[in-house]
Amino acid sequence: MRLVFILGSHRTGTNTLASFFDQHYGNEVASFHQYAGLRKVNIDSTRYLYGKISEHNFRKTINRVIVEHINQQTKSTYILSNGFNYLAARFIEQEFNDVKIVHIVRDPRDFVQSYTNWVHGRWQSWVANKFVPFWNVSGNKIGEMTKQQWNSFNEFQRFCWYWKFKNEKIEDWYSADADSYFFIRFEDLINKEKRVDSLNGLLNFTGLKYQSGCETFFDTKHNASKGHTLPNWQKWDKKKCRQLNEICGNLIKKYSYGSEFEWLEKIDK
Repeated sequence: MRLVFILGSHRTGTNTLASFFDQHYGNEVASFHQYAGLRKVNIDSTRYLYGKISEHNFRKTINRVIVEHINQQTKSTYILSNGFNYLAARFIEQEFNDVKIVHIVRDPRDFVQSYTNWVHGRWQSWVANKFVPFWNVSGNKIGEMTKQQWNSFNEFQRFCWYWKFKNEKIEDWYSADADSYFFIRFEDLINKEKRVDSLNGLLNFTGLKYQSGCETFFDTKHNASKGHTLPNWQKWDKKKCRQLNEICGNLIKKYSYGSEFEWLEKIDK
């Protein structure tokens, strides 16, 4: 069985891709976004990074939740498309022979807007982000900044940092093996001029054949945020734009975002 893990920060199209593979390739692919236990994997990922649990105990969680689920499947390809598994996939790579990593990235400006509105638009997400221990990683607890610096961040800045942290780690951990790592931008699946080529690349990487017309799946928005706490970046003030650029700037350029004249004006570049 081929295993494909689609990894990214939250609100980056993982749910959309899970639905795409299920709808168009369900006969040969077992495709999932979330199932019981994956939230525990997310929490234990943070606990492991903090040194709160051992590798042995973290592996026990992964085996109980993900590996047992994989072993129950009978189709030729298993796809798990979820940002909770950004760390767990490293250990699963060591247990299975044919593991592919898809790194999906979304413009951080759209991510922060979507994530903010998702958190404030769903009470479950709000509770998880505000009250569930180890739900998200704190920059000071993994040594990227001091406690004082982390405490000075507002919610917006922390969400920017989450995007930077997840994407840096996914790239650092998986990109060295070009045969098992594939990078894709969510926007290139939405853009009608780019989507067929982008989709073909993704399908070839996962060992699936392109189905004529399947790209129209992305004409419809899936799993859209319902809150309205944060507008799109065109309505942000310069301070907010500069905060995001200060935290995410290097990756923004690397992933080919932020070249709009209006954005450059806002950050005074």
